[in-house]
Amino acid sequence: THNFSMEFMINELLLVLIGIGVAIVLNLFHINSAHEMGIIKSMRHVEHQMKQILMELSGYLRHQSMGQHVWDDIVKLEDELGKFLDLAHEYQNNTFVSHPEYYINYFRMRREQCGALHNLHKEMRRISNLPKQAEIVSDYILDMCQHVTEMNDPQKQIAQLEEVTDNMKNQPLPETTEEFESRALLYHVLMELEDFLLYKKRFV
Repeated sequence: THNFSMEFMINELLLVLIGIGVAIVLNLFHINSAHEMGIIKSMRHVEHQMKQILMELSGYLRHQSMGQHVWDDIVKLEDELGKFLDLAHEYQNNTFVSHPEYYINYFRMRREQCGALHNLHKEMRRISNLPKQAEIVSDYILDMCQHVTEMNDPQKQIAQLEEVTDNMKNQPLPETTEEFESRALLYHVLMELEDFLLYKKRFV
């Protein structure tokens, strides 16, 4: 056009502003909503995977076989948490809603718990001969894994863990060096479980 009048330029500017306005509205209310739903779905996936891993570790303390896939599952979950954390950062940088860092803190907490699962697995594999007290710890882990949810406050599980520890202290003393070493490693397992719960407590 050869018409560069003020009216023409204002009209073109308004057209651009309308386009930008529609894009912002779609981004804030539609795209961000879908993004958030994807993050929440990822949170449920992480919780499910952690429950499965804990159940497998609990079974091992009851003399059930524990294959290499458990270690692989923990490593895979750790990798997935890195990706989910990136998605949470992307969501935080693309929204005006309050407290978008909540999801970032959530995935950071789960990543720390994943490190505790690594240590749990390692300590359990070091126990050459499971003492009978291992069943007490197994029952506790089985109950604890039912509470690996976003909204759970782990105060009750921490109190129960203290009871399990006290129960272990009241057990008869080990009679052999091998039993002593196994019981010591079992205490390490309890310490890792405590760390697992404390990470969630700090998040809450």
